Amino acid sequence: MLQERGVDDPNILPGYYYRDDGLKIWNAIEDYITDVLNEFYSSDGDVKNDPELQNFARDIYTNGFPGHHGSQQGHGFPNVIETKTQLVELCTLIIFTASAQHAAVNFGQYEIYSFSPNSPAGLRLPAPTVKGEANLKTILDALPDIDTAGLAIAVAHMLSQYSPDECFLGSFYGERFGEKKVQCAVTKFVKTLANIEDKIKERNKSLDVPYEYLLPSKVPNTIAI
Repeated sequence: MLQERGVDDPNILPGYYYRDDGLKIWNAIEDYITDVLNEFYSSDGDVKNDPELQNFARDIYTNGFPGHHGSQQGHGFPNVIETKTQLVELCTLIIFTASAQHAAVNFGQYEIYSFSPNSPAGLRLPAPTVKGEANLKTILDALPDIDTAGLAIAVAHMLSQYSPDECFLGSFYGERFGEKKVQCAVTKFVKTLANIEDKIKERNKSLDVPYEYLLPSKVPNTIAI
């Protein structure tokens, strides 16, 4: 996705911290998933011959993403998972999307929407169609009234809050796996996230506006709305 948008090169686009921090977390999740799945799948054949996994894929393909505009083409989720590599990628994508990706786009909403002209919840006049037509009066007349603006700000503030019992990335409450290699993978994952946290905090010391949305300690395990 970053490459498709042309924003993957830090030499061309420095200071894009969503990319820099997001890639670190993506790689940490991918390594963790790889370590765990290696314990349960020895080969691509094991993946393809797992009936529960394949039923899951078909269910998502058919019912979860029934296609765009009535078509089964284009939603990107396979109806068969063929290889370990493909399974790792899918698991990483699901976990990253529900954790880091959501954190990056959700918890900054109040900072964006709390100043109504920055991102108004609606307009009371049509947008101008002629360059130079707008002036201060037409802009003020177009912006939401105080009640609408206040409601939008309140909603953004609510959505930007963490739950009191939030579980953050790398938090493992209770024993989920008895396998020694998986327990080692969990320990490795937690240490990797702590290292990422330290690097982000060190980088942020030199920034006028620290980028904290992808600090692992501020990334919930999943979407909690």
